[in-house]
Amino acid sequence: MDRCSTIRAAILAAGTAAAGILIAGSAAAQDSKPAADLGGEAEKLAAAKSALGVEEAERTIRGTLAASDERLDDGSAYDLYNLPLEAGQTVTLTMRSRTMDPYLMLHDATGDGLQRVGEDNNGGGGTAARITHTAERTGRFIVVANGATATDLGSYEISVVIENTPAREAPRLGTALAINSTDVFEGQLRADRSARLTSGAYMQPVVFQGRRGETVEVRVESAAFDTVLGVAAVFDDEMDVLASNDDISRGTTDSGVRLRLPYDGPYAAMVTSFSPGETGAFRVRIDRAAASETAMPSQNWEARYPGGGNPDETYVLLVGIDDYPGENNDLSSCITDVNHMARLSGGLLGVPAANIVVLRDEEATREHVVEAIRRHLGQAGPKGAAFFYFSGHGGQEPGNVARRDNEPDGRDEALIVWGEGRFGSRLIDDELGALIGELPAGRRLAVLDACHSGTGTLGSRFKWIDLKSEDAQAYFEAPKDFYVAAEAERPTDHLVISASAADQVAMAGAGGRPSVFTHYLLRAIHRNGTGITFNQLAEIVQRDFEQHRILYPNVIQVPQIEGVHGEMTIRDFFASGGGR
Repeated sequence: MDRCSTIRAAILAAGTAAAGILIAGSAAAQDSKPAADLGGEAEKLAAAKSALGVEEAERTIRGTLAASDERLDDGSAYDLYNLPLEAGQTVTLTMRSRTMDPYLMLHDATGDGLQRVGEDNNGGGGTAARITHTAERTGRFIVVANGATATDLGSYEISVVIENTPAREAPRLGTALAINSTDVFEGQLRADRSARLTSGAYMQPVVFQGRRGETVEVRVESAAFDTVLGVAAVFDDEMDVLASNDDISRGTTDSGVRLRLPYDGPYAAMVTSFSPGETGAFRVRIDRAAASETAMPSQNWEARYPGGGNPDETYVLLVGIDDYPGENNDLSSCITDVNHMARLSGGLLGVPAANIVVLRDEEATREHVVEAIRRHLGQAGPKGAAFFYFSGHGGQEPGNVARRDNEPDGRDEALIVWGEGRFGSRLIDDELGALIGELPAGRRLAVLDACHSGTGTLGSRFKWIDLKSEDAQAYFEAPKDFYVAAEAERPTDHLVISASAADQVAMAGAGGRPSVFTHYLLRAIHRNGTGITFNQLAEIVQRDFEQHRILYPNVIQVPQIEGVHGEMTIRDFFASGGGR
């Protein structure tokens, strides 16, 4: 059962057991007002309206998530609150806590079903969660006060701000484009018709239909302005941005992305400009691959990664894979992981947006990851820093396949990536060490949220693939050549922080949440700031996992840290020019 189904079931099970605004969650709250006191649905909505009426502009909800509360499938506790809104009203919900990491959701319960219209973990600054939503119709909404993990319990408060939003014409969408063809759409950025972003730039979305697993290349051209392109999946009134690009290559203002579509349904090519206020004509081209099982065309890596960046700055490469080849290999938290890490890098860590590259799903081929490490991270010089992050499956090779070294168990570990066509491949730990080690950056960091061992029957909760299984044999090819380096028992020129030891598993996230290791890593940085050292960061995360093991006693996951830079603060590592 997914997160939305669990909440729907809780609301239906609560029936008329609503107590004022609180309708489910804690046993104490349900006991405080018997079902017989409320009667039917109209009275329940009326009771909620009196507790949080649409006439009130501001209100603060205070509550506590306790060990006795109802739980979602991932073990996290939650409370539910009624919130009536009128059409056109905008509500901003901000959930804060000093004792836990809040997770906030908002559902539209106006119709027969339950539709999620908002969800957030750390969008309110620090660990605070924030949702802003404008109601399209008058009716009942459900606020879900939740903890990010099963161990997040304690008191919280939710600030509720409601304001009347004047109706405005939605930005005009481009004509829906046909499937299985090369599509061309000509449009304009116009001050009177296009949406306006907070940056001051105008934005025009062009909608096209896509199929899960289909590979598309989207390109936007304009002689009137410097184009910027984003591609997003469209879900009712919200969009999930999958990829973005400014200049597709040096010497051009055209932008473009190539990606594998994760869903069936509508997508939006969002056309905007690099500078605010620019207008003019543009053309969008959408080229579709014949099938995802065909081999990927050869890439012009020099054009994709032209280099020439400031060598004193920090460069970041984030790789996340949920949609693996095969029938039973998919995960559900790795794209969420890289999205969170991208926000952290560009926000708290202060990395320029142009220096952050994110590879998702089929983009993350073995060749692409290697070239991006060498070409993108290779821009950092002796005073700069390189940061590589991976979230996805790991595996263990049957032997010492890349080079003879001092593996304690005699077997190499591997990161599971994409190969060619429908096949996956892997990047051996020796190879990753060689690639990171050859970078000219003065400071080098690799964070790996994957695991390398398991029982073969753990399913999608764990980030491990048995490379000896029939599914792996059918879908994951062994590398034909290896990148090798001199023998070393531990990193001597870079820092590695990994989700677990070589003989342990790493837990994936559920319901669109981050993987467990990445969640604790992000929470530790948001709560403690960037003035802590990497060694202190690792100790905090390890303590969090000790508490996590109380809930999952059969899962042993101890994050590891090894190499140099452990005594350096996070702030100094990511600072341009080397910090102090």
